[in-house]
Amino acid sequence: MKQGEIWDINLGNKHETGIGVKCSVIVINDDTIGILPSRVIVPLTEWQNKFDKAIWLIRIDPNDENNLGRISAVDAFQMHTIPTTRFLNKIGVVSVEELQQIKDAVKAIINAD
Repeated sequence: MKQGEIWDINLGNKHETGIGVKCSVIVINDDTIGILPSRVIVPLTEWQNKFDKAIWLIRIDPNDENNLGRISAVDAFQMHTIPTTRFLNKIGVVSVEELQQIKDAVKAIINAD
């Protein structure tokens, strides 16, 4: 589970013992930082044209590298840390440019330089 990879994860459900709600996410943490079995992720959702003005929503178009089935939006405002035990299967990877856009969105959210 490396930075820039797209994965399906199990969001879980406290009332179920199997796979709960599934969600596609992008891993954004630096691969060299941290020793815990967890990853920092941002979720993907379906793109809507009204997202154009939101700096925390990054459009990702489907291609052969990311293997997405639809135009998606990365919601950087919904950044989470997820245990690696929740990761189900790797879907693909975002481009270097898209990963940079996601990092820039996270920086904007926290007002980092």
